[in-house]
Amino acid sequence: MEHFGGRYAALDVYNIFSTAYDLDDLLALIGAMPGERISEALYSGSADFDIWLKLRVLYETYGHWGTLKNLYDAKQLADRLLEHYEDYPSSPDGFESWRSRRDDIMDDIYAEVGAEPKY
Repeated sequence: MEHFGGRYAALDVYNIFSTAYDLDDLLALIGAMPGERISEALYSGSADFDIWLKLRVLYETYGHWGTLKNLYDAKQLADRLLEHYEDYPSSPDGFESWRSRRDDIMDDIYAEVGAEPKY
């Protein structure tokens, strides 16, 4: 739960995000992004892009800034969920409070991205 479970849970935030948006809008955003440069940056092991790549993304995605902002917000929610998973209890005694807090975070995620809850 602290490693793979948390990462899969955080990745699921993007699945939830994608259910709240029109597929054409998401594909248009992806098509507008400089994918090769982003891939190179991620392949180098960094998700922190230099200022030139950030500016290029802003330029290339003009007209999709609202969706891009919402995607950034989803990333923040995924980070929050991952952080919670990293605090997974070491004994069953702490599980109920951990799960309750996880459910609160998931409620926030669904509310923020505007998707219908799956659970």
